[in-house]
Amino acid sequence: MTGKRLQVAAETVFKAGQQLNKMMERLNEMACDGLEKAGLITDPEEIEDDGLIGDEDWIYKSTISNLPIYPSSRHKKTSSWLAFQMTIYDEDDIAMFIDWEPVLYVLYGPGGNEDYFEVGPLADIFTEHRNGPLNGAHVVNFKADTDSKKSDHWFFALPLTALGNEELLKSYVIEPAIKLIKNGIDNVDENQVFTGIPAFRYREEDEKIRIVR
Repeated sequence: MTGKRLQVAAETVFKAGQQLNKMMERLNEMACDGLEKAGLITDPEEIEDDGLIGDEDWIYKSTISNLPIYPSSRHKKTSSWLAFQMTIYDEDDIAMFIDWEPVLYVLYGPGGNEDYFEVGPLADIFTEHRNGPLNGAHVVNFKADTDSKKSDHWFFALPLTALGNEELLKSYVIEPAIKLIKNGIDNVDENQVFTGIPAFRYREEDEKIRIVR
């Protein structure tokens, strides 16, 4: 690689990091607003982050931000978590998924104050924690860990390149997430929830997972 190409690559990485940080900050703001309008209690001061960087740092491979949801405004013991994980490069996910690309994962699950999601490859969910066959579903249901008896966690995913402005963040990410949280994934028709939304579907194929668009 020439010096000029290295400079251009470094500048591209730096600018992408700035843009993704701003997207994550805005997602958190919009999610807090949307949850409160839906009657779900959260606190932006209690967001759990992992992997977020300053503009001066090298770009991350993955970063996650967790929003706590409380049973009421009087009780600040967390009842569940809504999380956003951005992944622009992960060796395990690239090895697991056919046609993988940089992605935003939207994750949800019940849990107490210390049960927030940790940043990491989503391939682990498919190999160890997933519940049942995929069958081209948008929403993947999974267990919190291998010892759990309940599959009460879920996620859906979108290509990062599809989330170019605030209106898309609202209609593609915030609104479907809140519909699923409020109604429960067993009580909604996911085809209706994701109509017109480019969320990934998943299908098992030769011991790997194909992303269906």
